[in-house]
Amino acid sequence: MTALADTSPPLAARIISEALAPGVVAVLLPILAGLPSGWRGLGWALLAVVFTAALPLAIILTGVRLYGLSSHHIDRREQRAIPLSLSVLAVAVGWGLLTRLNAPMTVRAAVAVLGAVGAVVTAANLLWKLSAHAATITAAAAALVGLYGPPGTIAALAVAAVCWARVRVGAHDLAQIAAGVVVGLVTGAAVWAAIG
Repeated sequence: MTALADTSPPLAARIISEALAPGVVAVLLPILAGLPSGWRGLGWALLAVVFTAALPLAIILTGVRLYGLSSHHIDRREQRAIPLSLSVLAVAVGWGLLTRLNAPMTVRAAVAVLGAVGAVVTAANLLWKLSAHAATITAAAAALVGLYGPPGTIAALAVAAVCWARVRVGAHDLAQIAAGVVVGLVTGAAVWAAIG
């Protein structure tokens, strides 16, 4: 019994992996980006969440239920291409709709950050498994620094927590985490600077 307890990931790491998974970040980032525009911004953010989180989650859960995906985290790299590509397409459609309807620029920029990091993670995972969790939370943190300035740096704590958790649950090694952080930082900062 003791040996089993020693090999199972700590509860905190499992909770953080779920609480700050890419799908959760895809809900939080548009909402935080909509806040500066008040209630109107929150309304736009909720529309954005349909495309950044609800549709991608539906795609992935359908894959788990009907097509044998390993889990909602899609832990097996070779299973990631189709569901992640469809998820990126959903985000792109959402960004196009929000742009057409003249949603607040901050909400559109948040959606663009999520779509861009998703596209880079999808492309990278064709060849090598990098951490989508680390990339997504880092891209969101970069966007929050762009949006809120120095107070946004508090998001670095979430990045550190996610990186620790993904290693502790055995989902990634340090190289995969580091690659995710680099991809997220470069993509998030570049897209936010270009659009936000």
